[in-house]
Amino acid sequence: MTLKRSRTLAELLPIAAPLLLIGLLIFRNGVDTPFWDEWDGTAPLFEKMAAGTLGFADFFAQHNEHRILFPD
Repeated sequence: MTLKRSRTLAELLPIAAPLLLIGLLIFRNGVDTPFWDEWDGTAPLFEKMAAGTLGFADFFAQHNEHRILFPD
């Protein structure tokens, strides 16, 4: 490895290390939960499912700019 290449790696490591650490933390601890207005589209489906009244038409109900069956 040449001196120039090792110097470049030494300069990039302090920049890349925090980014990689943040990515690792998100990968290991991230939780896939609805965010903001996503609750308006998914929560009623779970409520209807728990009540036993969930129908096929519920998946085609309009939610913002899309239908739940076809997420954006």
